[in-house]
Amino acid sequence: MTTTTAPAGWVIPAEQLTWDRSDWIDAYQDVCSDTYASSVIWASDDRCLLAMPDLQRLLSQHGTTVAELQADLTAGQQQDAITLPITHAAQALAWLGY
Repeated sequence: MTTTTAPAGWVIPAEQLTWDRSDWIDAYQDVCSDTYASSVIWASDDRCLLAMPDLQRLLSQHGTTVAELQADLTAGQQQDAITLPITHAAQALAWLGY
């Protein structure tokens, strides 16, 4: 018997790996009208990367840490999941469940 596990909810679909900040803004505003997520994306740079203090603040607001995010992303990569950089705003939001 073989068991197959579903990818973690924070795994970004391959077609979204090359999106820029405007693509992510459009996705969060058009699809779910999530103004909080949009504000996080707007806080990032043009490549959608957050400064480390901003990432730490975002995760702290949700009761978690950069170390926990890194551990999950690393575990996913070891199972062949493709992830965005740890400071990528959309990766952090997806990991947080947005």
